[in-house]
Amino acid sequence: MKFEPNGQTNIGFGFSYKWMVLGLAFSSPFVNKDNSTYGETKRFDFQVNLLSKFYGISSYYQKYQGFYLSNPQDFMDWQQPYFPTIGDIQCTSFGLSLFYWFNNRNFSYKAAYLRNEVQQKSAGGFILGTYTDVDVVYAPSGFIPNELPDSLSNIFDFQGYSTAVLGLSFGYAYTLVLLKKFFINLSAVPGVGYRNLSIWYITRNDKTKPDFTGTIKGRFSFGYEGKHFFWGLSAIAGMESFKYEEVDISTTSGQFRIYLGKRFNVGKKSKKSNPQFIDN
Repeated sequence: MKFEPNGQTNIGFGFSYKWMVLGLAFSSPFVNKDNSTYGETKRFDFQVNLLSKFYGISSYYQKYQGFYLSNPQDFMDWQQPYFPTIGDIQCTSFGLSLFYWFNNRNFSYKAAYLRNEVQQKSAGGFILGTYTDVDVVYAPSGFIPNELPDSLSNIFDFQGYSTAVLGLSFGYAYTLVLLKKFFINLSAVPGVGYRNLSIWYITRNDKTKPDFTGTIKGRFSFGYEGKHFFWGLSAIAGMESFKYEEVDISTTSGQFRIYLGKRFNVGKKSKKSNPQFIDN
């Protein structure tokens, strides 16, 4: 069974100056009009990201309630124009990660994602980090929508889980500069963590022994750097999976962003001995 929240398209505005970056996004009432098809998802999403020349700090807190089953055809002959929903599925997540960029004299993570710096030559660097993630998923009425056969509820009484992971990660990122105006950045950071897992059933609760688990997080960015304007797109994705008895769980998360920005000449460009970067 594949459960997804009702995806939301947001419109936002941002401002950056040197190390400071502020942003605000809100739901677009002209786009998000599909509750009759995918159900309603209530959400709270708060993120803080700090990227310097040498290190990065990222944290988030997310709470989602209301999911729909995206593959009902795998269990029955589903011909309806809407998807089965479970309104009381709650997913709460918290994460904190710290990364250090190697080869930071030639490679800039800020240039690819904050865009307040410009990398003029192709270069990449290894990434070393540590992270902690906490996830709690709970469905008081279970994970079987009412539209599915009752026989599934009789054999599958899974009700939720909680997991906490502390781990180390190591990966690589590379920015390819094309024609001095375009760039493409790719990064992949797998991690290995030590996890505590608790499983909840309708009839019982189980707490497993701590064990090791693997995760992977990736980023992609493509952009254009003009004299006054810049534009681009970026994507972030993460995945974790684990198995306990008959329960096999895989969680994924992601965000896709398209942006357009304008630069204002409020100060002189910094003069550094390394011509690889230009600060904006």
